[in-house]
Order: sequence, then structure tokens, then C-alpha cells
Amino acid sequence: MAPLTQPLLGGKKDEGATIAATVINLLKNMVGAGLLNVCIAFKYSSVVGGLFAMIFSAFISTAGFLVIGYCCEKATAKSFREVWRAAMGTSSEKVVDVCLFFHCLFSCVGYITLIGDFSQKCFGGLFPGSILGTRRDVPILLITTVFIFPLSQLKSLDKLKFTSAAGLGITALACIYVFYEAIATREETGAAQNLRDHWYYINFDIFKTIALF
Repeated sequence: MAPLTQPLLGGKKDEGATIAATVINLLKNMVGAGLLNVCIAFKYSSVVGGLFAMIFSAFISTAGFLVIGYCCEKATAKSFREVWRAAMGTSSEKVVDVCLFFHCLFSCVGYITLIGDFSQKCFGGLFPGSILGTRRDVPILLITTVFIFPLSQLKSLDKLKFTSAAGLGITALACIYVFYEAIATREETGAAQNLRDHWYYINFDIFKTIALF
């Protein structure tokens, strides 16, 4: 078994992210922002339906990762373009760049939307009446300029393993707090009745749940 400190795709030790860093970064990428959608996803499809949709989405995502990894191994490729080139030739390899561009573009738009929503609420609570809490564009511009843009210039994601690990810890603490709050205030909020009301039902909104997962 390859050591966790070895670069994931081979090469010199200072080139690319290690296996451990890749696992941490991918886990943070999948768990972090995805948790923000879980509550509304289960509301669309019920508890039972949401669990089945989550399992289905996890299966599809895992299968996709395995297929991509298998293709990279067989083609000795280290990028989507190299896999496409090995399978389809060089004449249409620009298709991969176009697809990746729009995928990254729409992903960034989604994340910036979340940043705008939650940062404004946070600043509004921490600094009531300040420009950071009253104008949505200001925290977006500030966070993008100070954090997102500099981080996007990194040639290796290995350095982000520490922030990703910290983010996973914060996410775990947030989940513990939410569960505690739900249990502690179950009588006042009617949590048990709400759970029974949304335990199981079938409608076409389950496709929204699959899209969110």
C-alpha cells in the first residue's frame, strides 16, 4: 500500500497533493457545503425518501469516482484532458476544457451565493448596523478578494489540507450543536410531531432532492 504522504498521481514528493491531503480536501468539498442543503432536501422528499435519495446519490458519485480513477490508471493520465485524449483523440479535446469551465463557473456562482447569504447574516449578528451586515455585496467582495482569489492561485491543493481539516472540525461541531438544540427544545418546537409529519410521502419533489445531493 502506498504511504499517505506519497503524491497521489506519482511524481516527485513536492509535486501535487498527497493521498491524505486529497482525501481531506475531497471530504471537505463534499461534506461542507452539502450539509447546508440537507434540511431542505429532506423536506422535499420526506425522511425515508431523503435517505434513499442520499444513498442513490452516494452510489452514483462513488461509481463516477471509480470510473474516472480506472480510466486514469489505464491511460496513465493525470487530467481529464489526458483521459479524453487517450479515449477520443486530440481533435475534440477542447470539449473537456469547455465542460470544466462551465462546471467551475456555475459551482463558483453557487458558492458565492451561499457566502453572500450566510456571511451577511453572520456580520449582521456580530456587527449590527455595519455595512458588512446590511449590504450583501460588501462581504462577498471582501471574502473573494482576501481569501478566494489568493487561494485560487495555489498550484497544489496540498497546502489546503489544514484549512479543510479545520473546516471538517467546525462542521462536526455545528452538527453536534444542531442535534443538541433539536433534542433540548423538542417540546417547544414540536420536533417529534414534525418528524412524524415528514416521515414518509411520495411526490415529484424527490427529484429536487436528488439534484441537491
